[in-house]
Amino acid sequence: MNEIVSALIEHGAEFAILDPALRAAGKAGLEIAKDIIGPQRLDEITGTFERAREKLRRRKVEPRQPPLTVLIPLLEAAQDENRDELREIWASLLAAAADPTRTSHFRREFIDIAKQLDPIDALVLKALAPLQGSYKPSRLMHIIAGLEISRDDVMVSFGRLATLRLATEFNNSGVEHNPELDTLGRLFMKAIAD
Repeated sequence: MNEIVSALIEHGAEFAILDPALRAAGKAGLEIAKDIIGPQRLDEITGTFERAREKLRRRKVEPRQPPLTVLIPLLEAAQDENRDELREIWASLLAAAADPTRTSHFRREFIDIAKQLDPIDALVLKALAPLQGSYKPSRLMHIIAGLEISRDDVMVSFGRLATLRLATEFNNSGVEHNPELDTLGRLFMKAIAD
C-alpha cells in the first residue's frame, strides 16, 4: 500500500480532497494506482476522498493535507470497505484529519478502532452518542426501539463498544442497561461529527 500512496502523492492525487483544481494532475497517479490495487479498491479510496471533501465543504473548512502517518493507515483500512455505515466513518475520519480545527485532536487510535467496528456497532454508537442522563427503562430499550434491531444485536454491540473503550461497561445480567459513551468514545464521536 505504501507504493500506492506514494504514486498517488507523486501525482498529486491525495490533494483531490484539498483542491479540486489538482484533480487533473492526479489522474495519472490514479491510473497507476488502478493498475496496482485494482479498480474496486481505487473506487473505495476515491469515494472516501470525495465523501470527506464534501463533509469539509459543508463545514466551510479550508482543509490541509493530512499527515502521512494518518493518511496511509487510513487509506489502507478504507480501501476494502464497501459497507455504507463504515464508509461514512472512514470519510469522517479523513475529513477530521484534513480539518485544521480537528487535526490536533485526531488520534491514530481512531483508525484502529474503526477497523474493529461492524456496521451494527456503528449504528449503535451513533444512537448511543446523544443519549445523556437517565433513561427509563434503559438506553438499551431506547436503542432497540429506535433502530428496530434485536436486543441481542444491541447487547453484542454494547460489549464491542466497551471493549474498544468507546462506551462504559454494562451489567449484562441486570435490568439496568445504561451504558454511555466513555471519554474515548466522546472524542471519537467528536472527530467524526459532521
